[in-house]
Amino acid sequence: MNDQQENNAPPAPLTKEQVIEILSQDYALDCTQADPSLLMQVPDSHAFARFGRLILKLALGELDPAAVPEPVMREVLDDLGIPVPADWAIRFEPRPAKTFIAMYPSPEMALAAVCRFRQPGGDYPLPPQYKEWVEGNAGLTEEQFYEFRVGDYTLNYCR
Repeated sequence: MNDQQENNAPPAPLTKEQVIEILSQDYALDCTQADPSLLMQVPDSHAFARFGRLILKLALGELDPAAVPEPVMREVLDDLGIPVPADWAIRFEPRPAKTFIAMYPSPEMALAAVCRFRQPGGDYPLPPQYKEWVEGNAGLTEEQFYEFRVGDYTLNYCR
């Protein structure tokens, strides 16, 4: 840790050239970590859709997350098919209008995603439910598919 970090001082500003130089370098990775993503733990299309419906109810103001204690929300999410590890906090926040927010993954999630690409035959796995939708076997209405996509993107927008 450097002196700036120890003093909680903001980092020194970077120039455009320095940012471009950092972007041009390869990743420095230790791919021995486990993947902490929830993506492949969601059981089916309907679980994504149920979660998406929850997110839309929050977005439309029909459900206030502040009125739902975390243990209750954890039970609701579990019932919807969204298993949240016990040591993870649960937080819902609205996106402010006319605000560009670049939410980025935790270092563990970013590392796991990039390491998947680096493995022989590695890939970026989409939820298998997309294939079901394309093949017409998902059993979802168009509205439920929209809810599915909201659920998927809400869980995975930062992977």
